[in-house]
Amino acid sequence: MDVIIDDGKPYNINFFEMEEGSFDSLYVTFDKEVRNRVKNIAAPELIKAMYVNSSPSGIKLDDVKLTWISDLGLKIELPKPLELKKGDNVTLKFNTVKDSGVSVKINDSVSKEVVEDKYSPIAKVHTPMHGEKNDIIRITFSEIMSDSLTKTKSPEEFIGKITVLSEPHAATDSSKNIDLTGASVTWGRNDSRTTAEIKLQNSTSIAAGEYYKVDFKDIVKDLSGNAVNTEPTVAPIGGALEEDNDAIYEALRTAAGGRTPVILIAGSSSENLEIAQNNYNTSPAQGQAAFAAHGFEPHFIPIAIDNYKEASVSQSNIDLADIATIAYFSGGDQGKHARSFLNDDGTDSRLMTSVRQLFANGGVLTGSSAGDHVLSDPMHANSYSHEVLTKNSPVKILPVDYKKIDDNSQMFLSTGFGFAKSYGLTDSHFDARGRLGRLVVAMVCSNQNIGIGIDEDTAMFIKGNEGKVIGRNGVIIANTWEASTNAGSGKPFEGKDIKLNYLSDGDIFNFDLAQVITAKIKIEEAGTALGTEDIFGEYATTDTMKSLASSSDRYVIGTSAEGEQTFSVIFSKDDNTKTWKDDNGYAIQNMKMQIVNGIYPEITAK
Repeated sequence: MDVIIDDGKPYNINFFEMEEGSFDSLYVTFDKEVRNRVKNIAAPELIKAMYVNSSPSGIKLDDVKLTWISDLGLKIELPKPLELKKGDNVTLKFNTVKDSGVSVKINDSVSKEVVEDKYSPIAKVHTPMHGEKNDIIRITFSEIMSDSLTKTKSPEEFIGKITVLSEPHAATDSSKNIDLTGASVTWGRNDSRTTAEIKLQNSTSIAAGEYYKVDFKDIVKDLSGNAVNTEPTVAPIGGALEEDNDAIYEALRTAAGGRTPVILIAGSSSENLEIAQNNYNTSPAQGQAAFAAHGFEPHFIPIAIDNYKEASVSQSNIDLADIATIAYFSGGDQGKHARSFLNDDGTDSRLMTSVRQLFANGGVLTGSSAGDHVLSDPMHANSYSHEVLTKNSPVKILPVDYKKIDDNSQMFLSTGFGFAKSYGLTDSHFDARGRLGRLVVAMVCSNQNIGIGIDEDTAMFIKGNEGKVIGRNGVIIANTWEASTNAGSGKPFEGKDIKLNYLSDGDIFNFDLAQVITAKIKIEEAGTALGTEDIFGEYATTDTMKSLASSSDRYVIGTSAEGEQTFSVIFSKDDNTKTWKDDNGYAIQNMKMQIVNGIYPEITAK
């Protein structure tokens, strides 16, 4: 039985953003849980009136269908498409209703002005059948597309090429182009989305782990003239995401095509499917209500370590992935994420192939905490900086060995999803848990020269060759291109010429140039830098880097001591170091770090 808690105040309601275009559905959210109170109420009972620009006739409510997408989010399916122009006002008025004897009062009305549509639509390609001849390719756009596009009769008029790609762990790269000669297209519409069904004259065979990538011509635009987006976004979040961090949610929504993007939420980092489902229902920042309140249409993907064998090949799960433009992986245990979505040997399951196809065609892959880690390949897990530096011998495992990660005395390197692999190794809860030492060892031992350490309630949105920081804390990017270390030797770690960059809200990192791009103001250096005897304590690394950046000193030393083992961590500046600051925080480029086994009170940084 559902327990309903009511503070006696009326329910406030709000439209999601209203952009110009053609809509089969509208989405609204309430300011507190309402679904269980009115779930049996039909539209004409709940809604008093719905109209655009005070039209007296309004929208006929008898044929309106109501679908709850969360406890807070309501989808209003319209009997015929609603055409909205910039400057229009959409108004909803509500009745006070009773359901199961409970009276529910909603504030009388809500209005929203229609604004210019600036969101780039995304085309979702439906996952092909493996091991069979495929002669139909289905594409669903996230918006209603232009008349000039939907009047085309041949795929060659709007498609540059369709490529068959193979997942990154495949034995061979089977990249090949689909022959569009003689192919035809049938256009359709489904729930405020344009669909295209391409019938091939020459069928093609798709093997396990293979998927489609579509490159479009310039004609592919929505009703507002926005070109389709085909460049994917990977957005690792450093954990502890707060539900009021509107900037991160909005950046995710924009990257996923705006309006009301379908988001696939995977709780497969949980102990079992029941816990994953419960987290989806109740989590304040990672659950359905949070995403619905921020303008998404959330869908739970029912997969976890207790059902992955069936769930990873389930057609219903693949169908869910095929309607999404963004996938989110929750916090918990990244080993369980990998175990659920990957085969024993680290290759893609069929469901993972579908998610990979989502990403390849301009979608968004994101996750917080464990969901941040699993975006790498390899991904690392467990242990603490001092312990990792002392042992200096990460253990490599496959997804099938995920239970070994329960041993927190040892750091593990395992197969991850690899969406961030082109950029570096990702890490979460970064300086809140003092993970810089751990990250550097993991980087060198996994042949990754860039490490991206993301702080809590902070994200990095990476697209093309640039990543932008959004959030309340910062991101440390470590660079070992020119470093020399003894990583993996089993002896206490030592390394020099490790470069560090620090970015905060609004800063951009160019991965090709290893360069910080910032609008912050250059720091006027003065005073003395402060070291610390607990360099891997909470935000101690960040504070030490900022202290050196602001000072006139050229180096500062921090130490880490446990038992008989001590490390000295020396941060230094040279002519290539640049530092900036504003109200949002610091930006630092090319600060050097050296890690030494032992205590060096009089060391001079080189």
